[in-house]
Amino acid sequence: TDYHTGRATPSITKDFLLRHTSLRELTVSSVLVDCRSLRGLRSLAVAYQDNDPIRATDVSQILEALLRCPSLQELDLGFPPAAAWFPANPSAKIPLVHLKSLRLKASYATAVNMLFMLQVLPGTKISFNVRGQHLPSQDLQPLLEYLNVHFFSPGSRPIRSIVLNAAWTDDADLLDINLCTTAELVSSTPPDAGRGIKP
Repeated sequence: TDYHTGRATPSITKDFLLRHTSLRELTVSSVLVDCRSLRGLRSLAVAYQDNDPIRATDVSQILEALLRCPSLQELDLGFPPAAAWFPANPSAKIPLVHLKSLRLKASYATAVNMLFMLQVLPGTKISFNVRGQHLPSQDLQPLLEYLNVHFFSPGSRPIRSIVLNAAWTDDADLLDINLCTTAELVSSTPPDAGRGIKP
C-alpha cells in the first residue's frame, strides 16, 4: 500500500509469472513484482518512485532473480533512496556475461553495492545515477576505481561520451576523472562545463 495515498500498489503475482513462462522482456514502473518466479528474461527494467513502498528485501529478491536470467542483455534498475541495500555476502557475484547495457539509479550505497555484485564483461555499457544525497569526493573513489578497471580491461569499448553533474558532491573541486584521459574520448558534455572537474 502506498504510504501517502493509502491505495494498494499494483503487482504482478507469482501465479501470473508461472502461467507465462515464455516471458522474456519485463518493464514495470511503480509495480511490485514477485521476483521469486522470474526466470529466463533477456530484458528487465524496474523503476520505483520515492514514495513507493520498496524495501531492501525487494531489492534482494530482484538481484536473486538475475541468477535465473543468465542470458539477460538489458538491465535497468531504479530504486528510491530509502531502499538501502547491502549484500549479505559481499564476495558473491552474479554472472551476466551477455549483458550489453546496465543502468542503475538508487542511493549511492545501494547502486555501488549492486554494481560491485554484478559480473559483467568490459564491453557492457554502464549508466550510474545517484539519487537523493550529496557525497564527499573520497566516497566516490571505489566507484571510480571500478570504472577504471572496467573501461580499460581487454575487450572494453572506447569511451565515446561523458556526462557529469558535480552538484551531488560536497567537495566537487576534488572530483578526479583521470580515468578518462587515456581512453578515446569523442565527446564530453558536462551539464555545467568546467565545474568540479579535475582532468
